[in-house]
Amino acid sequence: MKEKKLTTKLLAVLSIFLIISSCSKKEESPNPIGNNYTKNPTVPENKYIPPAVTFTTTVSGFVQDINGNPIQNAVVSTGNKTFTTDENGAFELIDAPFTGDFCYIKAQKSDYFTASTTIHGQAGSSYTTQVIMTAQKGLQSFNAAEAKTITLPSGAKVDFPANAIKRLDGTPYTGKVFVATEHINPADPNFSLLIPGGDLRAFSADGNEVQLFSYGMLNVEIRDASGSYLQLAEGKKATLTMPVPANMQSKAPAIIPLWYFDENKGIWIEEGEAKLQNGIYTGEVSHFTPWNCDWRGPRAFLKGILVDCEGEILPNTRVNVGQITISTNENGEWKCWVPAGIEIEIGSYNSSWRTNGSIIIKAPILTEGQEYNIGKVSTKCQAKVKAKIKDCDNNPFNGYAILKVNTNEIRVQIKNGNFNIEIFQNKGENASLAFFQPQKGQLTFTDIVLPVSENKLDLGDITACPPKTVTPELSFDYDAGNGKVSVAFDDIKNAEATYYKNQDILRINFVNGIQQANYKSFSLEIMSPKLGNVSSTLDSGVNIFLSQGGSFTDEKKMNFNLQKYENEGGEISGVFSGQMQLYDGTVKSAAITNGKFKVLRLPNK
Repeated sequence: MKEKKLTTKLLAVLSIFLIISSCSKKEESPNPIGNNYTKNPTVPENKYIPPAVTFTTTVSGFVQDINGNPIQNAVVSTGNKTFTTDENGAFELIDAPFTGDFCYIKAQKSDYFTASTTIHGQAGSSYTTQVIMTAQKGLQSFNAAEAKTITLPSGAKVDFPANAIKRLDGTPYTGKVFVATEHINPADPNFSLLIPGGDLRAFSADGNEVQLFSYGMLNVEIRDASGSYLQLAEGKKATLTMPVPANMQSKAPAIIPLWYFDENKGIWIEEGEAKLQNGIYTGEVSHFTPWNCDWRGPRAFLKGILVDCEGEILPNTRVNVGQITISTNENGEWKCWVPAGIEIEIGSYNSSWRTNGSIIIKAPILTEGQEYNIGKVSTKCQAKVKAKIKDCDNNPFNGYAILKVNTNEIRVQIKNGNFNIEIFQNKGENASLAFFQPQKGQLTFTDIVLPVSENKLDLGDITACPPKTVTPELSFDYDAGNGKVSVAFDDIKNAEATYYKNQDILRINFVNGIQQANYKSFSLEIMSPKLGNVSSTLDSGVNIFLSQGGSFTDEKKMNFNLQKYENEGGEISGVFSGQMQLYDGTVKSAAITNGKFKVLRLPNK
């Protein structure tokens, strides 16, 4: 196909770079559960020591809910690297540490349970994944002086004894207890996406690293009205009840080990046991973390390559391996630990379209320590769209694509110019397809018609190079009583301006740098934007974070003058000054002067 150059059009949904969690202003939530984004202090000490860091590489992806909707402002972390997702739920972790051959990643946000996954990989590859979060719905409460049974719709239960709650400093707690619960059921088709840690690695009571097979999980969090963690008091135990899925009851052990998830280390730890009676496991626990009823087995190692029905590799695609789901790398390769001694089924799962897409095959039963390469696993033939993408410098394109059709919005990572997406829904319908590079700020898009049946739409060679660019700029001075300090955003990784029509608000965001040492962020909201003088609006009207200088929040004394306010695809620029609150270990007023900004305007939302 003859090479073509796409028409340029900016998409409001395409801000893909991230904000470090300590840089984000955390909004207060009416739900007192789930407001702590730091190390979870409720996890007890244990003897497991994670392996040393063996290599680092880039891990990127999206944080979504179970229906595929992006989750904005989720704090994604691994090791000492922490970022916050944008409005597409996107994140990118540069130099993410792999300990041994795995990288443990978790995501946190108010009103959601902490979610996590583990990537198994090797040096020299980069990885893309999804982290699936579930909202904390049906929050219940009770007085700590009373006994209480919390019952979930699935029939799972938590029984609290009276006077059994303490603060984390060990003092008794007598107020209202807020409880968030989640039953993660192996019968749920989304079970593999919801498993804490993702890969069911575990550390047994006898000090061995083992692999688990789950008969059910129960996640319980308890906090006070201010959102502070609570825990069971010493000598007190709660009773957990979990029904076993009907199709698993014939093989369910009469007595099964209980395991809790250490979300700080990313592994399951054995503690206690549960007994089976009338298809229900019941066991006592002395603290609250996610709990798991599991058969344990020695480990074997399974790997393979995922391809489509034409033999083309499928990079950055989820593979179902037994009860867990993992992602392929850019070469379609995947590998993971599996329990030895049991049969494992393998298939693929298209998390963008929320559907299974492969012929299910069975791996042979493996022995302890065995490493087995199952070779190529092929998906069923589907309609697909493919292309070879080059950037403005005629180099292979590295970035992202977003396919929009009706209410579906599918996000795909592109590496080395290879774009290949299978189409499971909306076949034959009109769609828009955008290719963009967040760091360069280059974005192009075209309209296409999705193929039908098992047909293939080959777009051929595409140059994704926009004819117009607005180079972002941001600088200002501040004085908090110790003399003027000049701030320049000199390594801007992401900048955007979007007007939200329904709210009549213009939102402007800048992100500078990707490492903690030089990280800066600036966010601004302007009500009823127009040329001339305007004021920031709402409590979060203006927020600035400087890694070497603290954070600033609006005092309702900031003024902005929009000198250019062009249409979508044009320039928004202006000047600003005023007073803000500076938090740098103390709280003080800071005078802001000589502020200047320039940013590209994305389409309205």
